[in-house]
Amino acid sequence: MKKLFIILVIVLNVLSCTFSQKSKDKNKDFSYIIEEALKRKNYVIPDTLFSFFPDKSDMYKYLEIIKIAESAQKTETPFEPQQFNVYRIVEIYLSKNKTSLEQLSSEYRSQSLFSAKSENNDYFILDYGWELSLRYDTLQLKEQYLKLGDNPLVFNFRSTLDNMPFLYDTTTISGLPAGYEILILKSGSNFVLPQDRLYEWSVLPNNLKHGYRSGVAFKESEPYIIYWVMTW
Repeated sequence: MKKLFIILVIVLNVLSCTFSQKSKDKNKDFSYIIEEALKRKNYVIPDTLFSFFPDKSDMYKYLEIIKIAESAQKTETPFEPQQFNVYRIVEIYLSKNKTSLEQLSSEYRSQSLFSAKSENNDYFILDYGWELSLRYDTLQLKEQYLKLGDNPLVFNFRSTLDNMPFLYDTTTISGLPAGYEILILKSGSNFVLPQDRLYEWSVLPNNLKHGYRSGVAFKESEPYIIYWVMTW
């Protein structure tokens, strides 16, 4: 019985060490993936469009990355879109310093070209064609884009945030909770993607056929800041 007990203790210790090592390896692998993603070196989107994203400088040392979502990886083989795509990079950060976040938010406000309040109806979104078709029919989309005028066109955060309930709201156009400011820092109507990503979507008017937007989103009472860029 005593020998059996000793053997059982040894087995449990071995298993414990094995699971512990696997856990460490898993964390190491995850850290490596995040580190590689934050190098932002393998995207089809020109890096000038998201040059304001956080780097390793002291200015951003209080920001902790909690999610990266992207659909802009380069491919080895030629790409041929079968439907309208928006190529995007979204990085979500948790701020550990409220004062620093307020200062950063103030700086972004001073640089913004356009802004929108998430709970308002004076802006509209762009996303994959199939994603938009879940909420709007073709006629509704055409009407929305035609009447957009000088109102902001921003990223649709719904598919990025639907598994983050503390940042997701089904009642707003963008999917961001009420009170969030969506700032556009860079905007243009040029086609800036590789030629094999070109897709002419009949739903969009000529002035919106192609282009790019990038910016940030935040809420003063929340510790999160979302960096985003989209091209189409």
